[in-house]
Amino acid sequence: MIAAKRLALSLFCLTLLSAAPARAFTVGFFLFEPHAMIEDGEPAGAAVEYFRDHIAPEMGLDVEFIGPVPFSRLLKNFRDGEYDAVLLLAKNRERADRYVYPEEPFGEMQSALLVDTALLPDHTASLESLRGLVIGYTERAWRPSALHKPWLNFDMISTTSATILNFRKFTQGRLDAVYSPDKNALLYRKNRVRIPRPNKIVTIDGTTVGFYTVFHPGVDGAIVRVYEKALKKVRRRLPYSSLVGKYLPFRGNHNLPQLSIPSQ
Repeated sequence: MIAAKRLALSLFCLTLLSAAPARAFTVGFFLFEPHAMIEDGEPAGAAVEYFRDHIAPEMGLDVEFIGPVPFSRLLKNFRDGEYDAVLLLAKNRERADRYVYPEEPFGEMQSALLVDTALLPDHTASLESLRGLVIGYTERAWRPSALHKPWLNFDMISTTSATILNFRKFTQGRLDAVYSPDKNALLYRKNRVRIPRPNKIVTIDGTTVGFYTVFHPGVDGAIVRVYEKALKKVRRRLPYSSLVGKYLPFRGNHNLPQLSIPSQ
């Protein structure tokens, strides 16, 4: 009986997709290296590749990626229904109430800081040791609850290339640290710029969360279920973390210079 129901659902979804209007399924994204970016004028990155080359074919979807779009504008456009889905959103209550999240994330990320080594000696590492530091980040982007302390000094900017600009400001001495919800984003960018001041990447304990492909509520629920089924199938043969690894300068956390900061 269960197998028959699954077959019926699959046939229904295939019928739905084949009967849909002949337009691409639109997916918005913001610049979040190495997950979503532009290379040779085309959308690229691990998350783009994962959806385009692995998940979408399983779904039978023709996908059009739109971006990169500044994060705050991306959320507005998504709310207004300009995209069928958006890549790389963490989950919070507000977004979960407004949009459709699949059952499982397609990947995980851990919060980290690029920080001046002299400002954060190893023996003083704690969340409290960030007091007084000017930390660059992206306006309206997700932060773990541990980093919503009123005394943390975030210098927020809203632009397509916020992390790239924050790295430039850090190099120029205008920031003490650069925050990212994903340590791989800092590692990727650090490998592509020359930073004259001593620095290190510092992870924050207890901040590992999933990131999702999130669907607009106007998208038919059957398509979301097809996505969930395709994601499970793809993850069995290709975990997202394996795909991210090819974009990084080296593989394996044992080589990553980092210092764990308790989240409390």
